[in-house]
Amino acid sequence: MYEITINPVKKEVYAFAEGFFTLEEANSFIADFKSKTSNINTSGYNLIVNTKELKTCTPEVAAKLADVMAMYIENPYKGRYIVKLESVVTQSQVNRLGKSIPGFIENVVFVDDENEARRLIG
Repeated sequence: MYEITINPVKKEVYAFAEGFFTLEEANSFIADFKSKTSNINTSGYNLIVNTKELKTCTPEVAAKLADVMAMYIENPYKGRYIVKLESVVTQSQVNRLGKSIPGFIENVVFVDDENEARRLIG
């Protein structure tokens, strides 16, 4: 399950995902994210991603996860905040994938929850 919302008042792009993602869901998430962010100037927005309860995935879905992570970097944002995952295995998968994406580690702030991200944004 996932949800992507754009808040023009707060200048926030919010992405939420949880559970086990299938390849279809991953492709749908990418298409929805691109569609919803294509009509805004993302450089004026902060990105908050909450995938805290996302579970480990198959190698095919992991490849799509890498595409999603790269998408977060390719678009300019004022700030990028990702809530740390509950699963140590999944978080290590994200860390490993992040190292292979130029600019990911340097441009993403991992936070404990959405409230911390919003406090850092000010």
